Amino acid sequence: MLPAQVDPTVLNKERLYLNDGLKSFYVKAKMQCFSG
Repeated sequence: MLPAQVDPTVLNKERLYLNDGLKSFYVKAKMQCFSG
């Protein structure tokens, strides 16, 4: 549930945080695949 008025900077920070999390997860999975 998002409030009617949301600070765009907060949304951008959350989006960046999610992207970083996905990237780190992807890198970890790739490393595990390469390590066998």
